[in-house]
Amino acid sequence: MIEKHQQNDANESENAALPPEEQPPREIERERETDFDLLFVQEIQEYRVLLNQVVSIMDNLENLVEGMKAWRAALYDIGRQAFPEV
Repeated sequence: MIEKHQQNDANESENAALPPEEQPPREIERERETDFDLLFVQEIQEYRVLLNQVVSIMDNLENLVEGMKAWRAALYDIGRQAFPEV
């Protein structure tokens, strides 16, 4: 994504060096900028989806740890009842 932005900057520099009659219309450059902005927004949305998935996984892991603690406590109680002398 950064490379594309750098390429756009390089193209603008090249275009600025051209005589006015050979320079591409500003509308085309605006379309390119708009396309770049849309791609950037789309990429941010994809990262947001991935981040939400990571948060969901972390919540699931937290629930798993709590469940394991409950099982450990239950097994400990069962062991204490089965072998009170230990």
